[in-house]
Amino acid sequence: MAKEYLKAVVTTAMRCLLRIFYLIPLKKRIVFEAFSGKQITCNPYYIYCYMQKQYPNYEYIWCYNKRGEKTIHCVPKNSFKYIYYLLTSAVYITNDTIPQYIPFRKKQMVINTWHGGGSYKRVGTELGEKCNWYNRLNLKRTSQSTTYFLSSSEVFTEAAPKSFLIPSEKILPIGMPRNDIFFNQQQMEEANRKVRSLYNIPVESFIVLYAPTFRATDFIPQPDFTSITKAIKKRFKTKHVYFLLRAHHRMCSLYTDKQKESCIINVSSYPYMQELLCTADILISDYSSCIWDYSFTFKPCILYVPDLSQYQSDRDFHKPIETWGFPIAQTNEEIINIIQNFDNPSFKKNMENHHSTLKSYEKGKATKLISQQIILHLNHYV
Repeated sequence: MAKEYLKAVVTTAMRCLLRIFYLIPLKKRIVFEAFSGKQITCNPYYIYCYMQKQYPNYEYIWCYNKRGEKTIHCVPKNSFKYIYYLLTSAVYITNDTIPQYIPFRKKQMVINTWHGGGSYKRVGTELGEKCNWYNRLNLKRTSQSTTYFLSSSEVFTEAAPKSFLIPSEKILPIGMPRNDIFFNQQQMEEANRKVRSLYNIPVESFIVLYAPTFRATDFIPQPDFTSITKAIKKRFKTKHVYFLLRAHHRMCSLYTDKQKESCIINVSSYPYMQELLCTADILISDYSSCIWDYSFTFKPCILYVPDLSQYQSDRDFHKPIETWGFPIAQTNEEIINIIQNFDNPSFKKNMENHHSTLKSYEKGKATKLISQQIILHLNHYV
């Protein structure tokens, strides 16, 4: 408790002191950040790629903590340059929480694309006592700084004001830029070829992507890859099966880089999750929002949730998991049974119903729409 009070005092003091940067005019510059500088990825990355191509004359900066990136202008998180660029750039785009000590100006456009589509597990104030006064203070400050908060579905839009304390008028119902790729067959095929080439996976091979979500403990459910391989070979008439293991960005250290079998590949360090989803023939996940993204491919997706009761108790969901439309397995035997009896037409219908139930905004145009808003802002205010 004392530590949080100290943090609140320090961030409040910094918000006052850093207003000295208001003396510097805003520049037609855009700063991007994903997962606190850990990766160049997710929604901000797709906005960046589009804008750099369509509007090459603007200045683009990335918050990125690793060295070695030569083609992109990067600055480390919380460095002096980072603070300078955030306080003097016309636009800041993130997919996560906004730095609390930064006093953004009213004429700055602050866009939170978030990093989860659909509307599944509870977050923010919906966690009740787990969201304490300090977390609520941060959410309130984030809300005040935010210009737009992107939403992928109407159900998410309805939950966001309570979860994030974001006023409904700040929510932009356009879908997620990272999901535009699933509405472009050519881009999906290019991503498939890129990933297979990078990891030396033959074109004819069947790929299973295993991507569990974050958990507060070090526990990651481990499917029985051997029995799943046998079931897939029989059901989908394929000779070669590869498993791609994708850990949550906060749990990457729990996977080793070298697996015992060559057909099991750790892809946790690969920054472009959407490209992995384009490559996968089956996704095995759980409560991760990647199931929302993958649902637009209409390819098989299985929820492996051996800790379902515990997760429901700790986190819970907006709607019961049984209503999402994905086949659910709590044991390896149930995964095998789902694979052996998988019916593609029924699954596709379930996904269409899922999109309809959540009232999806995904149309494949999110990147273009948010970029247009950014350009209007740059031309009007700076």
